[in-house]
Amino acid sequence: MKDHVLIVEDELMVQGLLALHLKNEGYAVSRAATGKEMLAILEKEAVNLILLDLNLPDEDGLVLARRVRSRSTVPIIVLTARKGMDDRLGALKIGVNDYMVKPYEPRELILKIKNLLDRSDKGGDSALHDGGVMYFGGWTLNVPGRSLSDAKGRERHLTPGEFNLLAVRPNPRTGCFPATV
Repeated sequence: MKDHVLIVEDELMVQGLLALHLKNEGYAVSRAATGKEMLAILEKEAVNLILLDLNLPDEDGLVLARRVRSRSTVPIIVLTARKGMDDRLGALKIGVNDYMVKPYEPRELILKIKNLLDRSDKGGDSALHDGGVMYFGGWTLNVPGRSLSDAKGRERHLTPGEFNLLAVRPNPRTGCFPATV
């Protein structure tokens, strides 16, 4: 199963070059030029890593990173022109995994992506959170509470069989089920 990287970059030339490098390394790639596009992709697609520019036309990248981090442990690498220490520390405080200032070396970025994905793979399904809450495709599955909610927070009734199918999901990177199955 290919790892899926989401590039969030408003400069289309930079976005295209990043996509080319990643595809050459065997990654599946989605691209967004705005925060709104990023959030729409995250609602529909399972993403293994986000490359996030901070200077987007519609929303600050730090705000987006905080929003993503509040519901997911997906690795985030910031790629930005912002060089200030306050920006770096702010990004790291909210939980981004790395911070690279433009211009950056593409080979270094590819190695950082590979290392982050290798580490996140060892941790299991990144959709599973502390407390047993899983997020996928705009849905929230509360395993201990045995409830499923849509993106608007409306709870959906599940039969025991439906719940069991959702609660036991394969690792998105390996396709393997947990050893408890």
